Amino acid sequence: MDKKEALGIIDEWANFYLRLLGEADNLELIEKDVYTILRPKDEKWASIFDVRLEHLENEDLIKTIDEIKEMKQHVWWNQYSDRINKIIFPEGRHEPTPDDDEVFAVMTPDEMPLYQDSILDVKKAVSIDDFKIFNSICFDKTLSSENLFNLYRKDMIQCYIGYTSEKPISVTMVLKNKNIHSLELTSTISEYKKKGFATIVCQTAIKDSFKE
Repeated sequence: MDKKEALGIIDEWANFYLRLLGEADNLELIEKDVYTILRPKDEKWASIFDVRLEHLENEDLIKTIDEIKEMKQHVWWNQYSDRINKIIFPEGRHEPTPDDDEVFAVMTPDEMPLYQDSILDVKKAVSIDDFKIFNSICFDKTLSSENLFNLYRKDMIQCYIGYTSEKPISVTMVLKNKNIHSLELTSTISEYKKKGFATIVCQTAIKDSFKE
């Protein structure tokens, strides 16, 4: 897989993930002609995503880009042709580095390493009670337990909970967009951090994803 293909997969994931967040009770989606806005119902911040520009002629293209930038909100800019990138990023597009706040990576089945046997009991969340346990550990409460359970029933997510001595200590979620699966919301309770438990939960999720 080359860099361009990997970045295209990340774009597809990001747009799917932001649209999925519209399922949260306190968020709403506003559909515009060539982009979508995700925002809280009672706050001022927003995320702009699914920005479709390639079909626009230069005059409409510049007008649309200016309109988006004037909102001064988070924007997920996709990978575009040089014609469009030069207008959005006149000084050049920032290349991702390991020091960025968010770092993304793509793994294919051929690249999956051999994982060791788990020292945790890792279970899939399948009931509303499981999702309540998941949310009690997860650092991000944007989606309620009920939201997560509904997404699970739509086969859009699969959540995992790692237990030691029957105590839930670490979680992760797999976001499922056709044949693209991504790890999200990986969390561990404080006293068990930096012991490799989240890695074990993620490895279980990765193995299950490639089986599908």
